[in-house]
Amino acid sequence: IVDAEWKIIYDKLRSIVDSGAKIVLSKLPIGDLATQFFADREIFCAGRVEESDLDRVAKATGGVVQTSLNDLNDKVLGVCGSFEERQVGSERFNVFTGCPQTKTTTIVLRGGAEQFIAETERSLHDALMIVKRTVEHSSVVGGGGAIEMELSKYLREFSETVDTKQQLI
Repeated sequence: IVDAEWKIIYDKLRSIVDSGAKIVLSKLPIGDLATQFFADREIFCAGRVEESDLDRVAKATGGVVQTSLNDLNDKVLGVCGSFEERQVGSERFNVFTGCPQTKTTTIVLRGGAEQFIAETERSLHDALMIVKRTVEHSSVVGGGGAIEMELSKYLREFSETVDTKQQLI
């Protein structure tokens, strides 16, 4: 029975290798046996990947999240130009670049205090929403003192046309 179980495990691992996949991501943990099996064949694997991250990677690369190995073929595999694992501070990030269907990017914010990061995130979000609004709509509404500045300019120009001390009032 034990030999049959090992055969099933190795058959599943071989089917992943035979599919041509170079990166394997899983919601579930990937055991030491599978990790070593993939490493020996120069395949990167990561377990305990959040479902939202799996969906984002699948969408960007054109891949399909699989629940079994039965239908593993070229049509469900995604494509990216390059992949690397980067360490930023104490965190490790998997970076996919050159994805053909990507419409997003990731910005990593780092800083000393949580309050500083939260404020930076809000400011960045505000800036991105302004750019989004500007791209979507060509009309602009003045703000940030624009009306007061325009009124001051008009009054200054008008005061230059008055020759008497009346312009001071």
